[in-house]
Amino acid sequence: MAELAKIQKKQEEESEVLIRILGYDVPGSKNIYVGLTNIKGVSWSISNAVCVKLGLQKIKKISELTKEEIQKIEAFIKELPIPDFLKNRKFDPETGE
Repeated sequence: MAELAKIQKKQEEESEVLIRILGYDVPGSKNIYVGLTNIKGVSWSISNAVCVKLGLQKIKKISELTKEEIQKIEAFIKELPIPDFLKNRKFDPETGE
């Protein structure tokens, strides 16, 4: 009975972890591939591109990321060195750039 209580407590702690990436809270219990889509402007294709270009495993949990990996993800998303057709917004609607 005590082991069951420990397991439940551990699961609750894992679900409560939030990782801040680019100003958005991403639940630590999600995989990288799924969790990155919680960031505004990051679609499934961009999330996939981040994982492939940075060599991250898609099934790795967000809570398992190191600070360096989080910084790499943030830098990659800010610069977004991928083809234009993968981007959600090719042109800014206000300036047209």
